[in-house]
Amino acid sequence: MHGNKTFHRSVPGLDEAEHNYIQWIFSRHARRIVVDWESEARLAVAILRAVLGRYRNLPRARRLFHTLMSNPDFARIWRATPMHVAYGRDYPAPIRVHTPHSDEPQPCHLTLTDYDGCDNIVVAYGTHNAPVLTG
Repeated sequence: MHGNKTFHRSVPGLDEAEHNYIQWIFSRHARRIVVDWESEARLAVAILRAVLGRYRNLPRARRLFHTLMSNPDFARIWRATPMHVAYGRDYPAPIRVHTPHSDEPQPCHLTLTDYDGCDNIVVAYGTHNAPVLTG
């Protein structure tokens, strides 16, 4: 995932997660800032299950799955939710994160979508009504 400075301040540790949202949600950084982390992690697993169903034969998808299965929380949720599949998140239900510019959790509407005509790209973007950061 690529983003501007504001995005990367709101999603610390994304570079350590290889700029992959699913790997990031299972990082220590996400656990620290994501409100209701367990629910968000379950949703991430359900979305990944749908994506892996589509791309199950790609070596990159298989590597990602094996990497994630080495994370105890991912493996626990994967095994506990065998029939949970999601094709995105409902727009009215934003992910809520603690950000450097607010004492209250901020809603961020995260959208994942296919890139027209290219099976190898999934586009992710987020919007929220936070004040502009300077510096």
